[in-house]
Amino acid sequence: DDIAQFSAASTPWCQMAAKLLQSQMKRWKQYTNEERHPTPPDLTAMGVAIDPSLAQSEFLPVFIETSGEHTRGMTLVDRRPFRHLRDDSSEPNIHVVFTVDNLRHRRLVADTLLS
Repeated sequence: DDIAQFSAASTPWCQMAAKLLQSQMKRWKQYTNEERHPTPPDLTAMGVAIDPSLAQSEFLPVFIETSGEHTRGMTLVDRRPFRHLRDDSSEPNIHVVFTVDNLRHRRLVADTLLS
């Protein structure tokens, strides 16, 4: 429905959003065979920056592994419940988003693009 609304609008922003969302939907179905509707990560990050209440997040220690043989370059999130008891534990430094209210996020995007 969002894609149809954006396609019908005359602004270049809506036209671009429709094409990007359509492309993502095709890719999502190709790899997952699911009918769920994905939320584009960059668009979601902007939505959460505008309205943090869209997401549920947790403040966790996050770092990039730079020396591991199998994990070099991976982003690691330490979710161990007793990490604070370890001598080598890191302090929380990033809000990690776990869930997003997709309906409210879609409304924010549609209202922004169509206004």
